[in-house]
Amino acid sequence: MKSNTTYRRLSLEITDELYQKLACGAQQRGWSLNEHATELLLDAVYFEPNRLTERVINEARCGAPHAGVVDTSSVEAMMKSMGLYDNEIKFCLPF
Repeated sequence: MKSNTTYRRLSLEITDELYQKLACGAQQRGWSLNEHATELLLDAVYFEPNRLTERVINEARCGAPHAGVVDTSSVEAMMKSMGLYDNEIKFCLPF
């Protein structure tokens, strides 16, 4: 079956460091530099997070009003501040 995909040539100016990273990534995958760069661009352009991921991303960017502060002064304090501590349940920690 013939593919109706058309291709266009693209020229970019990139730093030597970026070129080396792209070339190294292509070599690790056994791909040409063109194939590797095309795959990375496709991933960047077509990545669409689901609704839950979008909501979490927006909350992280804007600062979620319901997100509290986690107390890291001790394990017990941290678990309490995260709502994971119950006085009736004894937690066995591996250390």
